[in-house]
Amino acid sequence: MISGRFLPVSLFGRLAAVVVAAFIALHIITSLTMTDFAEQQASRAALADQAGSLALCLRLLDTDDADRATLASRLERVDRVRIRLGGEPAPPVGNTDPLSLFLRRQLAERLTDLSGKTVDIRNLHVNAAVLAPDRDGDGRESLSEKRAAVLDGRRAYRIQAAFLLEDGTWVSIVHNSSMPTGMSYTLSLLILSVEALLMVLLVLAVVHRVVRPLRALAAAAETFGRDMDASRPLPEDGPGEVREAAQAFNRMRRRIRDAMGERTRILAAVSHDLRTPVTRMRLRTENVQPPELRDKLLADLDALQSIMNTSAELARWENNPERTAPTDMNAFLESIVEDRLDMGQRVTLRGQTDTPFPVKPGALRRCVENLLDNALRYGGGSAVLEVSLTDDVLEIAVQDSGPGIPEHFLDQVFEPFFRLEPSRNRNTGGSGLGLSIARAMARLNNGELTLRNLPQGGLRARIRLLRAPQTPRT
Repeated sequence: MISGRFLPVSLFGRLAAVVVAAFIALHIITSLTMTDFAEQQASRAALADQAGSLALCLRLLDTDDADRATLASRLERVDRVRIRLGGEPAPPVGNTDPLSLFLRRQLAERLTDLSGKTVDIRNLHVNAAVLAPDRDGDGRESLSEKRAAVLDGRRAYRIQAAFLLEDGTWVSIVHNSSMPTGMSYTLSLLILSVEALLMVLLVLAVVHRVVRPLRALAAAAETFGRDMDASRPLPEDGPGEVREAAQAFNRMRRRIRDAMGERTRILAAVSHDLRTPVTRMRLRTENVQPPELRDKLLADLDALQSIMNTSAELARWENNPERTAPTDMNAFLESIVEDRLDMGQRVTLRGQTDTPFPVKPGALRRCVENLLDNALRYGGGSAVLEVSLTDDVLEIAVQDSGPGIPEHFLDQVFEPFFRLEPSRNRNTGGSGLGLSIARAMARLNNGELTLRNLPQGGLRARIRLLRAPQTPRT
């Protein structure tokens, strides 16, 4: 079984690799079989032609016994054969290889046609072998001869035939020749290469068509997770399985959008309905004595009001209809810093970007503002804002010089209403939604917000935004 590390990562690559490998293997097997069949047919056709020449030589030697040796010498010169008279037959008796049996039958038929009487096949011995001409006397074929035979599309053959004449004399004929293999190696390789190329292109086209709906589904899911308002329903067409997946995705998309909208409406309604009783409680609290108790109650009401407003804002931002637009990040961040400086806060900007970056300006501004608020409130009263752009990644960092956050709370602080400061005073503990909203705003911009304690002290909040990929056409 092939290990997964040797396979392509994508489904398209894996399907294409498996199908192409299977087709190539099948084609090689088929080509080898057809090439062998073609070579056999070509060899049989050549042997059938040569059987006629051998039969004529044997028939001439059988009818002229007075000057048989002279005739044999002439035949050797004319037909380029070697003839031996007398003795035992040179070919092995009872040779049963396919080519030898075929040549034996053909030679017997030709002799019968020439003499007009049936030839006793027992008096005919034939041997046909794929051999090089016997230049060294051992019948061996050199490597260069083999290579030449393959490239030329021909093979060297040695044909040996022995026939018992009517006077009881054995005549043996040896004939060296070359026969076509059916198709040259170069032509076979060319045809195989062209067929393999066409096969690969066809497989890639088919697999691409099969995988395309899956890519469209993945792109739609990515777009929906990044921006629900920008998401569009998938076309519900194609094969049955693809239609079912598209229908399931569209149903899920509608349910999530409906649920998010319903949550926003509920939070807005709750926030609106609580305003009146909170206002009444605030008016009644003004007359509470002693003043210390009145101040505590008013602080609790302020915290409650802040939680109500922030909760409604969080829900509203999660259904944010704001569109992504190319933004000059240098000017964008400089405006935030200038506003802070006008408020008398110590904020420093470092770094710059060379090209605009697509963001949702309102959501990103709220994210950066929340991080600056935390840094200024808990980080010693000063903050450093950094920006950098590398390829398709924009990084914005807010760094302070405060005490930082315990390591085991770095993920927990993003939970709604979680506060490290147990006080309910908004001026010290906050509402517990600042970082939650900041992370939600980062995700609306196809990014992520992370926190890290610095070795020299302080906290570094990093916003890492990815350029949104182009949605492929379906």
